[in-house]
Amino acid sequence: MPNNLNLHWPHGVDKGSVGDSFVFLELVAATIIPLMSVVCQPHNLRRPPSHAPKAYGVRVSLRPGDPFRNLMGGEWHHTHWFATTAERDAALAEMSRKHEYSRVGDKPALVWEKVENLAASRGL
Repeated sequence: MPNNLNLHWPHGVDKGSVGDSFVFLELVAATIIPLMSVVCQPHNLRRPPSHAPKAYGVRVSLRPGDPFRNLMGGEWHHTHWFATTAERDAALAEMSRKHEYSRVGDKPALVWEKVENLAASRGL
C-alpha cells in the first residue's frame, strides 16, 4: 500500500457528526478498496495458478444446529477443488486438523466431505 495514504479525519470535520462519519468511511473505502485488487492478482500467489482440470474436491459445510447457520443459511457450503487426490487429501488433513490454538474440548464447527467431479476426473 502507498505510504502517502492519509486515513485521518479531514481537517475541520466534526468527529461527532454521524453524517460526516459516513462521508469519511466512503472516502476511506474509495481509497483502499481499489488497492485491494492488487492482492488477488495471479502474480501475487505463492505458486502459479494451474489450469489443469480440478476433479477432486473438499466440500465444507456447517454442522446441523450450528448457530452460524442462521447467518449463512442452512444450505451454505463451499467446495475447494484440486487436480489430484494427493493434493486434496493433504488439504483436507490441514483443514480438519486440530488447530494449535484450540481449547480442550473444542469441536470443529465445519463438516468436510471428499467430493469428485466425475466428468473431469474421467476426462468426459
